[in-house]
Amino acid sequence: KSLCLAGNDIGITSVKSLVEMLHSNTSLEFLELGCNEIGDGGVRALGEVLRINTCLKVIGLSDNGIGDEGVKELSEVLRLNSTIKELGLANNNIGDDNIRYIADALRFNSTLEGLQMSDNQISNVGARVLAQGLRFNTSLTRLHLECNIDMDEDVGTMIGGLLERNEIEKKLTESWAVIDPAGSKAFCPVFLSKAGEMCDIRAMYGL
Repeated sequence: KSLCLAGNDIGITSVKSLVEMLHSNTSLEFLELGCNEIGDGGVRALGEVLRINTCLKVIGLSDNGIGDEGVKELSEVLRLNSTIKELGLANNNIGDDNIRYIADALRFNSTLEGLQMSDNQISNVGARVLAQGLRFNTSLTRLHLECNIDMDEDVGTMIGGLLERNEIEKKLTESWAVIDPAGSKAFCPVFLSKAGEMCDIRAMYGL
């Protein structure tokens, strides 16, 4: 089941009502709350239930004015939750100072597969911090960083390699009999294009 409340200006009161519903719901798998400006207060309220929720797999929180306190809360959610597979955080207030909370959470999370953080304020400095967290992560295979502050080739290659490692290990865990080397060339692990379009990091850097 899915619930889309994007662009409804739902406010903190409605978020708290949603939290009450989520406490008793055991079937909702997709929750889209993008473009509501719920801010850090709304994320703190959601965090209470997301820490213990066992059914939500996809959560969209893009364009919600999420800053330091909200990022801290989400990092705690990622430490404790074992069902969320996709998290959308595009166009928030995530930068080099608070990305460390997400990076630290990735060290402990083993279920998140996709993370959308385009249109934030992450530079090479923050991307390198994120890469350090990814060194200890085994599940993330897709990371969107389009339209952040310019990132250089070394950072993109480093992150792309870590995500590709996770993809290969995932296939091995699933007991694939054969991993086609040519197939890995089509794998698109990290997205860094300035214009926001999806692009293969291998093609970008001539790999």
